Amino acid sequence: MKNWKWWLDIAMVGIGAFLLWKSVDLGEAYANHWLRKSRGHADTDTYHIILSEAIRMYRWAGAILFAIGIWFLRKEAMR
Repeated sequence: MKNWKWWLDIAMVGIGAFLLWKSVDLGEAYANHWLRKSRGHADTDTYHIILSEAIRMYRWAGAILFAIGIWFLRKEAMR
């Protein structure tokens, strides 16, 4: 029972680290997808706003997952 919890914690840390590491690339991919979806009718300011919000979203998600994973790993280590 304890083994799967440990792997889940490691996965959270890994996914969080990946999101932090690739947040700019993922944000650019999301902004480009949004631009294609709007058929190019967006101005540059809107594109940059979407890009910065997407990067911020991925960084926050990565930081939260990383922190929760580390917290659970510490909790398991203290037992």
